[in-house]
Amino acid sequence: MVEISEDLDAVAEELYAVLPGDFVATRDARVKQARSDGDRELATQIKALRRPNVAAWLVNVLARSDGGLDDLTALSTRLRDAQSRLDGAAMKALGQERGQVVTQLATRAATLGAEADPSYKDSAAAREQVVATLNAAVADPAAEQAVASGRLVNPLSYAGFGEVDLTDAVATPLRSVPEQPASRKTKPRAAQGAARTRDATEKSTEPAEVEPEAEADAEVDEKALAAARQRLTAAERKLAVAEEAFAQARSRRHQARLEVEKARLEVEEIEDA
Repeated sequence: MVEISEDLDAVAEELYAVLPGDFVATRDARVKQARSDGDRELATQIKALRRPNVAAWLVNVLARSDGGLDDLTALSTRLRDAQSRLDGAAMKALGQERGQVVTQLATRAATLGAEADPSYKDSAAAREQVVATLNAAVADPAAEQAVASGRLVNPLSYAGFGEVDLTDAVATPLRSVPEQPASRKTKPRAAQGAARTRDATEKSTEPAEVEPEAEADAEVDEKALAAARQRLTAAERKLAVAEEAFAQARSRRHQARLEVEKARLEVEEIEDA
């Protein structure tokens, strides 16, 4: 995960709270201030911060409002819990609820945008992008975190599978996504079956004879469970390696962008001299 300085974090927090029409002027003022303070690196980093498009700004306004994303967060938690339990009925019901919640939040975002900026004109295109962004937040924890940051520069979209592409979507690096609480994790079915078998055995007051076939089935279940756990461990390791490579690639890309902005500032200084 790429870390940012407290100074840059403070400037970003200010910039993505201002109206789109004031963004560039405010950013340039902070760049000049950093340069006058002798912090050229900070000036370059601030200059690299991009103005959000209309839909991203609306989502930022919603995220920064009191309780703006509470309904979305609650829905996401319940939906992912249902998915982890493979509860088809709950997933279907929550899918329908998601449409209602997302539509209501998109309307609220447009209302908040109009209240914040009287010159804002609602449009179907912006609404569609806000809806797509909120749907992506429900589908992917990282996208949900990006939306909650209040620093989107571009809207998000979800194709229905895989992770949401956050490239060029957020102004500053995201903080780590917390792991799913253990209480929300479900046991493998084989483990659940074994647990039920143990409970039934413990509750029985009479010693029960175990049929040879039952012993064989239990042995097969344990072997299958052990093999599944090994595959899970291997898959988790591959995922960790891939995520680290992805983080490093984004860091190099971010650094390259800073170098471009630094070179551009140098050109501007020479031209102004």
